Amino acid sequence: MGKVTLQRIAEETGYSKYAVSRALSGKPGVSEATRKKVKAVADRLGYAGGRKRGMPTIALLCEDADLINREMNASILAGARDEAHHSSADFIELLTTGARRLSDVIEMIDAL
Repeated sequence: MGKVTLQRIAEETGYSKYAVSRALSGKPGVSEATRKKVKAVADRLGYAGGRKRGMPTIALLCEDADLINREMNASILAGARDEAHHSSADFIELLTTGARRLSDVIEMIDAL
């Protein structure tokens, strides 16, 4: 069967590779209906999204403006980062005042 590529998903859905890429990455420029159709075809074909199948992506949402608990939060974040590394999981840090928002990564993560 071979590796599942964006081109293969595009051929299955009838959309361009560009639209498939935007739909799978959660970027704007495609409708919700298109996003759902592309995701359904990608799931059916076993598309791994550029990462190894079975390796979860975990996101941790941290309150970084909390002055009282900042040191504890940093320790929790460091521990979670280390555990993700040891278990071969991908890890995304989301800070409440940072530029990266949950809506930017929601399609990429397996756990929060």
